[in-house]
Amino acid sequence: MALVLSLPHGPQRELLLALTYAVVVFSILGQGLTIKGLVTRTLKPAT
Repeated sequence: MALVLSLPHGPQRELLLALTYAVVVFSILGQGLTIKGLVTRTLKPAT
């Protein structure tokens, strides 16, 4: 994020900034939606 924000203003910067935000949001949502299943499987009591 910091690297993209340090680029000079221009159309390429705006595109890279939008793509970077999309990747960050996707990563946070992906991890947030899968953590419950991971914790459930990890802490599953032994049978």
